[in-house]
Amino acid sequence: MNIHRTQEIISRREISSLLLQPEGIIPDSLIDLSIKSLRSINGVKVRRGSIEPEETPPQGMLRIHTRMGRRVNPTILKPIGESKCIVGVDVSNVKTGETENGAIYAFRGSIVWKEDKEYKFIRCGPLIFHLQENSIVEFNLQGGHGSTPILSKLRNMFERSLQLNAARSFRDAIILLDGSLTAGTPDNPTRLLLELLETSRENANTIIAISKSTKLIVNGVNIASLIKDERKPCFISVDHYVKPLFPEHPVQLMGEVLVAKLAEGGLPFRIDVDRSAPIPDPETSLGILIGNELLGDGYPETLRLAHILSRFTESEIIAINSFLTGKYGLKTALRFDLRKALFGPFGSGGELIK
Repeated sequence: MNIHRTQEIISRREISSLLLQPEGIIPDSLIDLSIKSLRSINGVKVRRGSIEPEETPPQGMLRIHTRMGRRVNPTILKPIGESKCIVGVDVSNVKTGETENGAIYAFRGSIVWKEDKEYKFIRCGPLIFHLQENSIVEFNLQGGHGSTPILSKLRNMFERSLQLNAARSFRDAIILLDGSLTAGTPDNPTRLLLELLETSRENANTIIAISKSTKLIVNGVNIASLIKDERKPCFISVDHYVKPLFPEHPVQLMGEVLVAKLAEGGLPFRIDVDRSAPIPDPETSLGILIGNELLGDGYPETLRLAHILSRFTESEIIAINSFLTGKYGLKTALRFDLRKALFGPFGSGGELIK
């Protein structure tokens, strides 16, 4: 099973199948934890999970009420033709099955970049864990936040490792993250985000985080509503209203908070721009972004591709459980359905789930 895969999506009208083995994208500590957890499934029965990804609370879902003193006119964005590499990073996790004493989860992440009108990507995973009730103690991830679900901790570690790799690998690029630049929550330590931002700045990269949803409330309405009637690409900075509501500890806003539309007639998003990025102001960094990127519905194509490439399909979940059966002795289980057992052909009996 390949841990890393690199492929050009568009290259001279061909799709390549180049396989590389870059080092260090996934920390050895995470791979060791994965292997350690999988040893516990020998002989364990599994019922298959769903292809629907495990939804983790998106960053930026903090409900904040504040008021603007007056209506703020948006700043109109104009595309800036300065050529820059655009990079998108995203991860996905899915429950591939439930066991007698826990559940099996698989993680996958992608880094997509657009350079010279071509999209390329590297995909990492699946990284598989068998998580049980005592896993957080067994993995020594207790730290100071013992109540945080281990799934969130592992996902954050995996996602930050990919983001950090992108920050180290690219120079003078715009790096797009899914979510916000809010840190200091139990599953999202400030230390990891600070390391990511500092590494990115050292390589002259500008980090921009885009949230598909937000619960930031200004003047009694969701901030996305502030520019709902605007047609042109534009943004409003709500940072001045939001930042004073956050003390320096524990939760911190590491970026300037905006609400923006990146394409004409596009959807509004909460956007966080690194406060100390090499590009000094959001008008310039967002202008360069829309001048270099495809923006269907106002959402960057690199992030859209990173999301799609990270998702698992039905057949991949079957393949993962088959791999675990062959290598670690996992067993499939019959799922007993009472209605199907009672009503026969109008409900059928137990269903073998692989």
